[in-house]
Amino acid sequence: MKRYGMACCWVVLGCMVSAHNVLGKEETRTAQTAQSMGEEMGMVNGDRPVTAAPSADAIIEACARTTEALRHSENTELMVMGERRRLACLEKELLRHAPLIIDDAYLSRSRLEALLRSMKKVHETFYEGLYTHAAACDYSCGSRYVAFVPRAMARLYERMVRDVLDNRRRHNW
Repeated sequence: MKRYGMACCWVVLGCMVSAHNVLGKEETRTAQTAQSMGEEMGMVNGDRPVTAAPSADAIIEACARTTEALRHSENTELMVMGERRRLACLEKELLRHAPLIIDDAYLSRSRLEALLRSMKKVHETFYEGLYTHAAACDYSCGSRYVAFVPRAMARLYERMVRDVLDNRRRHNW
């Protein structure tokens, strides 16, 4: 994120809060709102992140470790649940770290969330077709392949988490 990213966000947020007040809604102080937003995003005074970039491997391993029992179950439904939880964990980390390095004027957090949702839908449709609706399978390729759909997306999210954190480290951000 360029240094002016949060300042622009504060100005826009100030306009939104002012418009909110004009409409007779409860008053909110612009500075307090902007400061809390900066703290939420891990920023100090809209400048640099509070902490150094964590290890991508540690984050990825933590997401995998918390869902390991489910993902390695013999029950397909539990395997899928474990893969989806792992995917949700990685998505949460992406949404936590990407806004710290990507200029908000280019890609806001809400737009990033929308892009991740649509990317997930395209990815799921493709891999569901590949693993569960393959023409080579008579009726079904087997239920265990259903777990491969979120697993494929998780591999992509792992790559994205690595890229975001590597970029933060490279720029000392």
